Amino acid sequence: MILLTCEHGGNKIPVAYKNQFKNQEAVLATHRGLDIGVLEIAMLMQKSLKAPFVYATTSRLVVDLNRTLENPTLFSEFMKALSQAELKKVLDKYYFSHWLNVRKNIKNLLKKNNCIVHIAVHSMTDNLNGKKRKMQLALLYNPAFKKEVKFTSFWIKELRKEFPKYTIARNKPYRGDGDGLTCEMRKENRPDNYIGVEIELNQGLLQQMNVKEKKQLAAGLSRSLKKASNAIYFYAK
Repeated sequence: MILLTCEHGGNKIPVAYKNQFKNQEAVLATHRGLDIGVLEIAMLMQKSLKAPFVYATTSRLVVDLNRTLENPTLFSEFMKALSQAELKKVLDKYYFSHWLNVRKNIKNLLKKNNCIVHIAVHSMTDNLNGKKRKMQLALLYNPAFKKEVKFTSFWIKELRKEFPKYTIARNKPYRGDGDGLTCEMRKENRPDNYIGVEIELNQGLLQQMNVKEKKQLAAGLSRSLKKASNAIYFYAK
């Protein structure tokens, strides 16, 4: 009943668009280019949970897979010089394929489960415009959906057992009901069938961790997620 996705897993630039990013290696290596450190954690979680996993490694500066088509930040400033025909090719190859894959997995899971939990795994920069973020992780959800609120409460309870020293935030530094993939999936599915939550991991935390610590983090996230998912299943019944 769990689906994992990772929209900003890498900072690869397709050969066709290399010219748009000439001498931009420094920007691509920052949080603008990718969610630093998150793909490794998401892959470890997938291995532990044996859950369907949809991820992307093309840089969000090519096209942001966690934005709707109407969002002005869908394409970065590096891509906006391209023609509409070229941008359509980008959408067809990278954007629509990812969203379609997510939709297919949701549909397949709902054939076997009354309720599924979609976790979009992301990371947040630890320092934005000189302001340090103190939370180690955050869960983003829609407070208007009772089941999603309940699931988030279950998960935070389990997360605090796994990581008693972590500061865990709700709907910070971003709102969970804002523009993005989980928001659109909520619109396409019934609220009693679909729970969509984004987890934001602190990039500073991830960058300080060694291999063993990353495995421990992923294991704790997986254990707590599984317990919360089981709890919401019995709650729903």
